[in-house]
Amino acid sequence: MELVAFLSALQSRTLPAIPRAVGNSPVSEPNDRNLADALRNLDQAVRLDRPEDLPELDLAAAAWATEQLHALWSSLGEASDVAASRETHCPSDTSQSATHFSVDLVMRHLPFLAARADSLAANDARRQVVRRLAASWPLSSVGIDGVDAIDATPLLAHDGLRRTYAERILRRRDASRQQDDNVQLAVDAVIKEHRAFATEVLAVHDELIKQRPQ
Repeated sequence: MELVAFLSALQSRTLPAIPRAVGNSPVSEPNDRNLADALRNLDQAVRLDRPEDLPELDLAAAAWATEQLHALWSSLGEASDVAASRETHCPSDTSQSATHFSVDLVMRHLPFLAARADSLAANDARRQVVRRLAASWPLSSVGIDGVDAIDATPLLAHDGLRRTYAERILRRRDASRQQDDNVQLAVDAVIKEHRAFATEVLAVHDELIKQRPQ
């Protein structure tokens, strides 16, 4: 499956859980114009859905994430040692918030593939790839059990990503991430905001009820 088609299937949740064996058939290059256009469109859609400022798009990081998830998904239909052989390092600076945001445009679907890898043996190379990706990209791996050595510093350093991370932790009920004091502070801040908003909504509701003709 070509990278653009793979990305589209991920977004629409029509990706087969287990692919047919694909061997070493080539896929689109990461700098392919169609892939770049698809990633830019995805970036714009995410920004429309978030009220806060987000880091700039790092196209190379987003394309790399697409390749890595495609390789992992493809490996589910192949021998266990194929996944590790296809791993590459992210071309962007992993200490930068923009890198984590851009990778997450695609890597946010890692839990979907992690769930399919859970049926494999504990020492299977494909499960180890999932663990390494999960530990490296904390924003994308929220909700995956047993992820160790999480460093959320690049997320907490950016206002928009910090809020996104905290909301995702709450939405996926991942209490393990809140063991970090700084993450807990971010989560508490979001909870406070939501409670304040809920209080305002209820106040408006009560006022409308009072004004309703008897």
